[in-house]
Formats: sequence, structure tokens, C-alpha cells
Amino acid sequence: MNLIVKLRRSFRTLVILLTTFCLVSIVISAYYLYTGYKQEMTLVEATGEAECEGLKLLPYRSMELKTAKLMDPSNTDPIVLLFVESQYSQLGQDIIAILESSRFQYHMVIAPGKGDIPPLTDSGKGKYMLVIYENILKYVSMDSWNRELLEKYCVEYSVSIIGFHKANENSSPSIKLKGFPLDLYNNVALKDCFVNSQSPLLHITKAPRVEKGPLPGEDWTVFLFNHSTYQPVLLTELQTSRSFPPSLPKAPLYATVIQDLGLHDGIQRVLFGNNLTFWLHKLIFLDAVSFLTGKKLTLSLDRYILVDIDDIFVGKEGTRMNVQDVKHGKLQVTMQSSSAEVTMMESQNRKRAPAWTEREVQDLIAVWGEESVLSELRSSFRNAKTFVKISQGMKDRGHNRDPKQCRMKLKELRQASQKTREANGRSGSEPQTCRFYDELHAILGGSASRQPGTVSHPGPGDSTPRTHPRLPPGPGRRRRDLGLGRKKNAMYGESPKKIEESSEWGGNPDMGKRFGLTAASGLPNSMEGQALLETQNLLRTQVANFTFNLGFSGKFYHTGTEEEDEGDDLLLGSVDEFWWFPHMWSHMQPHLFHNESSLVEQMILNKDFALEHGIPTDMGYAVAPHHSGVYPVHVQLYEAWKKVWGIKVTSTEEYPHLKPARYRRGFIHNGIMVLPRQTCGLFTHTIFYKEYPGGPQELDKSIRGGELFLTILLNPVCTLFAILCCVPLLSVLEVNGTE
Repeated sequence: MNLIVKLRRSFRTLVILLTTFCLVSIVISAYYLYTGYKQEMTLVEATGEAECEGLKLLPYRSMELKTAKLMDPSNTDPIVLLFVESQYSQLGQDIIAILESSRFQYHMVIAPGKGDIPPLTDSGKGKYMLVIYENILKYVSMDSWNRELLEKYCVEYSVSIIGFHKANENSSPSIKLKGFPLDLYNNVALKDCFVNSQSPLLHITKAPRVEKGPLPGEDWTVFLFNHSTYQPVLLTELQTSRSFPPSLPKAPLYATVIQDLGLHDGIQRVLFGNNLTFWLHKLIFLDAVSFLTGKKLTLSLDRYILVDIDDIFVGKEGTRMNVQDVKHGKLQVTMQSSSAEVTMMESQNRKRAPAWTEREVQDLIAVWGEESVLSELRSSFRNAKTFVKISQGMKDRGHNRDPKQCRMKLKELRQASQKTREANGRSGSEPQTCRFYDELHAILGGSASRQPGTVSHPGPGDSTPRTHPRLPPGPGRRRRDLGLGRKKNAMYGESPKKIEESSEWGGNPDMGKRFGLTAASGLPNSMEGQALLETQNLLRTQVANFTFNLGFSGKFYHTGTEEEDEGDDLLLGSVDEFWWFPHMWSHMQPHLFHNESSLVEQMILNKDFALEHGIPTDMGYAVAPHHSGVYPVHVQLYEAWKKVWGIKVTSTEEYPHLKPARYRRGFIHNGIMVLPRQTCGLFTHTIFYKEYPGGPQELDKSIRGGELFLTILLNPVCTLFAILCCVPLLSVLEVNGTE
């Protein structure tokens, strides 16, 4: 009896213990279930604060973060299946532009209402490596049969999905995505976004990358989730001063791009809460494509950039840059009013100055021809003191001429002599002469008498005239072969070195006029030359070994104002700081020359100019003025290029006239490769920041996600064209998150 009572009591105690244990287990389970459903972005104050470029952020909840498995869709073709709203939808076109520019194959399908999908497999192999939905709602609203079919394909072939949601005025304030533990809140104004450095999909995009200030538009969508499969990629703050959905839970940060790690249903996804207008979305989209295809569809991190500055000295009056423009990274009006006033006063002084008498000109030539004067002109680029000396020499002879008047008159004499020499150098031309020709010849060099069909200037190392066509010395001949020194400009603290044959006034006259074509061309002064060097050094902080490639036409050397001539001298004094490539001697369009010998004559003149000034002649690259003769092909141009310069590569934006530019392809003709050239929207008529077509905001758009941004982002090899400056290139490199 006692035993039975004891057993009954023991059983009762056991039941109580079991009941207590079950209750405790339920409480513990409920607690963890409750906390597990809280936002993955829940932040705790106890872990402190982190500051990223001025934006104070709180770290993630202290727990092990889930990592995504790198996709391996090896049993699929490298083709993207793209579902668009319509053939002409803007977001769809933006996606296509990026895919085409990246050389990624794709198949576009207009997403039907019921969600019908094309065949996904062929002979046991998947036809698509990645699926992209322009409108993610079309994906979640598919009928169960098609959705199950698509998701089964994605799981079996390791295929992922990228989706976009662009809210509009008709969008509901909040949306619960069918089949996902995910809520969307629409039409939100955001600010101060940054990239989550712990996101596994980052490839091109740098993190943490902070974009301060309001994001464009007030139609953003943010994602709130309660499952560990989701991880934020782009985080932002709410603009509390603007309206937002009342049901939006309060949080310090909101995700506008999220990555689904596939822990919920085995399918990895990346979802965007807006379109691709925002520049960071473009970067993250490319990274998503790369990660979700197992790096099968990816862009290299390497970029090779060549910036051709055509007609380095060509431009209208007032288009010159100053140092401050470059230092502040802005593209502003590039000629200061003081410089314009000096030029205007100089022009007025020339108008008011009395005409030169024949005796005055003879005495001027006599002073110029003195050995001490010629020696000073040959040994220094900055020769203002020398012209003071010439002016004093004129006064000693009874003439009242100031240094500027002497300088301008000597320039006129040089130009007149040069025109005569060029005329006599043309095949079949009648012998011509000019006033004071013999006296000028005695100073400038060459033969006093010449026959038609000869060019009177001596070539490098020659002392006799040369009959064309004859090729100059080989392409490897440099300044040291001529015994020439190199002068660094005074601002770098190096003393000038003597230049034996190339000086402003005492050297070979066929150095020509300056690069400016006409008197209306505004060309670089010494400040601009300094700015060009500083800009190059600044770009080298972003692009290793960056070097500007300067195009030259020797005929137009030294035909500007005194300040502009100093700019010429500064560039030639720093010739080894840049790369150089030839245009035509007179910047004529090559297709206007109907025989090869004429083109050869022009190129030889330009090559002689290069050799006289130590400009490299062995780069193997040239650009035709106005891109004439490259396409349609002018056979004579290619032949002359090879004979005179040994050209192997050229580039042009004129071939072919395809829009958009991503459709252009290069070609090879006669062993010369023709590269498609990109432009950055800067031409001689568009280099004023405030006068840029469409306003400065259009240029800013190009830099911040627009054409120039995409040019650098999507082209591993960029041959860019610019006139006089390339400040936007530096700006886009600073904006771009690429490494």
C-alpha cells in the first residue's frame, strides 16, 4: 500500500516537473522567435558609434552575418533574360544600354500580364544565366504555375534574379510582396546614402561610399524585412522634412537596395528601390550582375585611358584656362578680364601706332640680326628683356618704338617670309619673294634663291635645301641628336639651357605660326600651360601614369599675343612631360589633297618642326584634322602616314556616324588600326562651364551617372577627345566608385 502511495506521489512530481519544463521551453522559444523576427538592421546603442566621412552610423546588431554563396550557373548559356514593361520603357532602355556596352548577351521579353515565360532549357542545359525584371511586381504577381516553373529553374540551374521597383503617384504607400517576408514603402524622400561594406556582391563599387545630401527625386522605395536572408547593400536616411508613408516604422537607416542571400527559398536576388538614374545604382547593378553570374558576366577593374587634346592651342578668344579653374576642379570662363583688357589694349595700340617706314624696318632687322640679340633669343623662352633691348637699339638709331611694337613687327616679318617659303615649296609654283627677303633670309636661314618644287628650309642636321618628297631622319631621332638643350620654365626653379637652333626668333622659320588657325583663335598662355601640367599631376592621383596626348600643327607656332607665345614656349619647354601626336602641318583636311606627294610634303614639314623642338616622332599614333580621310577611307592619307610617321594606330569619332556610340566598332585599313573615339562633350564651342549646352546641370549630369560617367565605367579602353581641358575626366573619376 505504501509503495503504491509513493509511486503515485512520484508520478505527480514528475508530471509537475515536466509541465514546468515545457512551460519554460515555450517561454524561451517564444522569446527567440520574437527577437528573430525583428529587423536584421536593428541597431544597439551599447556597441557605440562609427563615423564614416562625417555621417554618423550605428553598427549592425552583434551577431554572425550570413554570407551568400557565390553562384555557379555553369550549366547555362551566358545570356540574360530581360523582362521589360514595353519596348520603349526608359528603365528597360537603360538596362539594355549597360548590357550592350558591357558586351553581355541578352534576350528581351515584354512581360505579359499572366507572367508567361519563354522556354528556359534546351537539351538539358539552361538557356539563361540571369533573370532581370524591370518591374519586380510583374514577377511576384505571376500565376502560380509560371512562377513555380521559373523558380524551379532558378534553383536547379543556380540562376538568380534582379528586380526593380519604381514607385509613381499611383503606387500604394506600402506593399507586401507576395511570398516574401518583405515590405515595400513607396514615394519616400531620402538623403545621405552609403554602401554597406559587408555586402558580398561588391566588385566595382567602393565601400563605404558616402553620398551626402538629398537623393534625386521623392519617389524612392525602401525595404523592410524580418528574415535573415536579406542584407542591405545601400543604406540611406529619411528626409523627415518631406512627407512619407504614415505606416513607415521609424528607423535610423533604411535600405533602398537589398540582397537576398537565398536562405528563404534557395534563390538569390538583388532588389532596387528605384531605377538606374542614380549613379550608385549603376555601379551596384553591374556588381550584382557580376556576383549573381559567378563572375561569368563581369567587367575588369582595369581602365586604360588616353586623352587626346586636339589642336592644343586652338580656340576662340577668351577660351583659355587659368590656374584657379584647375585647382578648384571647375570648368569656368577660362580667360580673366584683365587678360582680355591687355589683348584689347594691345590691339588698340597697334591701330594707333604710326606705320613703319622702310628705314625703320631696315634698322629693326639690323638690330634683330645682331649676334648678341640672336643669342639671347635662342637661349631663353622668356625674352621680354630682349625686346626692351631691341627697342633701345631702335631709339639709338633715332626711332621711337616700344618693345611691343618691335615684337609685333618682327612677327609680321617672320610670317611674310614664311608664306613666301611655303609658296615656293609647292610643286609647280612660280618663284615668289617678299620685301626684305634677303635680309630676313640672312637671319632665319635657308637658301636665298630657290627653285619651284623645293623647300628652302634646311632639315635637321642639313645645311642645304631639300627637294620634296624626301623623308626626314628616322622616327627615333630626338632632341639630343640635334644637340639641343631643354629649358624648364622658371616656375620650377630650373635655369634655362641653351637651345641651339629652336628659339622664338633666331631659329628655323618653318616652326611656323602658332596652332591657332586665325587671329580669332584664343590659345593657351603660360598660365594655361601650367594648369595643364597641374591637371595632369592631379589626374595621376586617380590614374597611374596618366599623360595628356597633345596634337600639334607646327605651322601655327608663335602667331598669338606675347602671353600666348609664352604658353607655346612653356609647352615646348616641358615637351617631355606630355605625349605628342601629329596633325597636318597646316591643319588642312587630308581629303582635300588629291595626291600622296602633297600629303607627304605637309607631313614632312610637321615632322621637321617636331624634330627641331624635341617633340617625339616615334609614337606611331596620329589623328587627322577634322577626322578627314579616315572614313570614308582616303587611301593617300594612310600611305603618307606610313611613309612619313610610321603610323600604326589612329582614332576617330566620325566612323561611323552611329548613335548611340556603343554601336561603334573599330577597323583596320592598310595595316593601320582605327579606334572608335569617345567624346566628353567638350568642343571649342562648349568649354565654358556656365554656357554649356543645357546649362551647367547638363554637364554635371554627364559626370554624375550620365554619358561621361558611363564612358569611363563601361569601356575598359577609353580614347577620349577634348579641346584644351579635361577637368570633367577628373570629376568623373572622383565620383566613380571604381578602383
